[in-house]
Amino acid sequence: MYCSADGIQIFQDDPLEWRPSTFKLKGWTDTVTGYLYEANKLSRCLWENRRLMDHDYSWEVTVNIEAILTPKQITETWTKVCRKFRKHGVVAFWVREPSLSNHCSYHLIIKNNISREELVAAIEDSMPSRAKLPYHKHIERIKSQWHYVRYITKAKTAGFVDGRQVQDKYQSKRLLFASKLGLCKQGRIGDFWEKPPSEIWQGICDKEARIAKGLEQNGIRDLVNHVHSWMPGVSERMIERQLGYHAESEAVKRWAAELEKDPWSTADNGELLTRNEPKVSESSGSGQQPKESESTQTRPDTGHLPFSGFATVIHWLWNIFVGGLLGQRSGKFDEDPAPVWLHPP
Repeated sequence: MYCSADGIQIFQDDPLEWRPSTFKLKGWTDTVTGYLYEANKLSRCLWENRRLMDHDYSWEVTVNIEAILTPKQITETWTKVCRKFRKHGVVAFWVREPSLSNHCSYHLIIKNNISREELVAAIEDSMPSRAKLPYHKHIERIKSQWHYVRYITKAKTAGFVDGRQVQDKYQSKRLLFASKLGLCKQGRIGDFWEKPPSEIWQGICDKEARIAKGLEQNGIRDLVNHVHSWMPGVSERMIERQLGYHAESEAVKRWAAELEKDPWSTADNGELLTRNEPKVSESSGSGQQPKESESTQTRPDTGHLPFSGFATVIHWLWNIFVGGLLGQRSGKFDEDPAPVWLHPP
């Protein structure tokens, strides 16, 4: 029977939020700020790995240990479990977290296609008997790939708690391991990563740099505002990411140039109107100018685009809606697979 009599508390009651540092705060146990950095980094790498796989992760598994163990017992027990998982052909990634009852829980994300029966058999054979180590498990298909990778890492994610919109819905569930226990926060079982995690993360950083550089290009910020006014139901941040990533493409450059030349253009009965070309009505007679309210006053930007950019609009509608919203289920995006929700405020 596994037990712990030394009374070690494996989680922090009141973790340090941050500390002065000339470097970016990192690490799973030093500060909450460092934990959030690591959690966001890991969740984004898991998300990118899924895109590289070109198919969804298959199962979510939670294993809750119902006994208090020493750090050494925790490590030794789980090492043996992972070894047996490999023998059953399970390919997965796991995240370890403490509970307020001083127990350990494990969240697993299964990569390979395996039936539920095979997975249950692998867990039952790999775990110690419940007589020695009480535990319970939960297995189900992943309903939301994106939310699950954020949940298992407890990365800062906006959402709803008890009907209220919050910026960090996992804040109350986030527990940090006590430092210097020697407990690994996460690990893999089998050939989980499509590329080394460091290479995946570097690709994400390069993509962010490309987006930031693109948004600095002349006319791109104005184009973002213009498109957002035309599609107010789409997140402005998502539009920023798409246009920033593709800022060097000829289509976006041409679109930005058209907007810069004629920022007040709007469709009216099939014609293109501008503030420099007032429409004279037929009833105005011989050279009579129309009233200022009908022609020369400043018109608000209704968000309609020049007809020459209509094909571009359709292209971006597809990228933003399908690539961004449906992409979280399919994993297929138009070059930039990172919609707004990958970047918490």
